[in-house]
Amino acid sequence: VNYDLSSLADSRSPWVGQLLEQVRNFNQSLLSLPAGTLTNEVRQMLLEYVVIAATESIVEGMSRVKKCSQEGRALMNLNAKELYDGLRKITGWKQLPNAAFVDNFITAFWKTEPEMMEFIMQSQYKPTQLIGLLHSMPLPSSSKRDIQRRIEEIYKIPRKF
Repeated sequence: VNYDLSSLADSRSPWVGQLLEQVRNFNQSLLSLPAGTLTNEVRQMLLEYVVIAATESIVEGMSRVKKCSQEGRALMNLNAKELYDGLRKITGWKQLPNAAFVDNFITAFWKTEPEMMEFIMQSQYKPTQLIGLLHSMPLPSSSKRDIQRRIEEIYKIPRKF
């Protein structure tokens, strides 16, 4: 997906519909099992695992974006909201597990250098995800280098020369 946009897209990316279709099919497969095969509790737990895996995959994918504009980050936000709406319809849940994991990653793009340092200190993201996010942020190169050094120090990442 191209997130280096010059204008705001008015519709979601195709992957959102494809992912929702896969979750819908999975849910239908669970519902079509013979009565007594799965309890509703187990079906809900399986759906929760699928939603968590999907959100973690989304953040991983977003962290690998090489170039991202303000409009691209807005498209990421639109994609997430569309995904959440679809997942709520499929699952019937009001609250989605791990939605904040995606939302916090998307909104981190707009953080200032001091806010980003704080975000890193309290982060639940992998070091590679943080570094990927950092490289797509609209910060001066010197700030990015300082933050990357801090990430490497925190996570004891060996430097590549």
